Amino acid sequence: MSLGDFMREFDSLYLCRLFRTVSEGGQWHKQSISSRWSKTQNTSGGYRAAPTEPQFLWRCARPAEVYATLTLDHDHRDDNDDCGGGRGGVGGHGADGDASAPPRRGPNIALFLLEAPAGGSTYCRRVTQGKVADSGPFTNLPTVSVTVPRLEVRDDGYVFIGTTFEAGNEQSFTVTVFADYPFILERLN
Repeated sequence: MSLGDFMREFDSLYLCRLFRTVSEGGQWHKQSISSRWSKTQNTSGGYRAAPTEPQFLWRCARPAEVYATLTLDHDHRDDNDDCGGGRGGVGGHGADGDASAPPRRGPNIALFLLEAPAGGSTYCRRVTQGKVADSGPFTNLPTVSVTVPRLEVRDDGYVFIGTTFEAGNEQSFTVTVFADYPFILERLN
C-alpha cells in the first residue's frame, strides 16, 4: 500500500512496545499501582490542582531507562469492546448501548513525571514546575505513556502524577512502570 493510500484510509496509527520482564527472561523490571480519581477522597481536582491528584514516588539506585503508562480501568470502557473503544476510544456505543448515539468519551488524561520535592513528600506545585517528561497533550484515549531514555539518580526520586484535564472526573486507573534496573514505586497520597 502506498503512503497516500494509507493516509486516505487511516487517520490514526498506534505503536505498541512489548516488554519482556525479568521473570520472563528479559531485562525489564515492572511494577503497577492501581488508584482512583475520586470526589469523596478529594483526588479529582484536575491538572490545576496537582497536589490533590494521586501521586507515585519512583526511586532507582542508578540511571535507568523508564517507560510508564496510565491506563483507565475497565469500568471506563464499553463492555462490548475489548479494544478500548466505546467510552474510552473511537467508535463504540453511546448511552444505554444505542449504536446510533454518539460514543461516550472518557476524561482527558495525561501523565507527568516530575522531580520529587525534598524529603519525598507529596508534590505541591503546578505540574509545569520540575517537569522531566509528560505524555503529551491531554487525550481521551484510555492509555497514555511517558518514556525517558535515561533518568538520572536523584536522592529524592521522581513523582508520577496522573491527572485529568477537568476537575470532578471519577475513574479508576493503573500506573505501570518499566525500567531496565530495579526500582521502588510507591503511592504518596
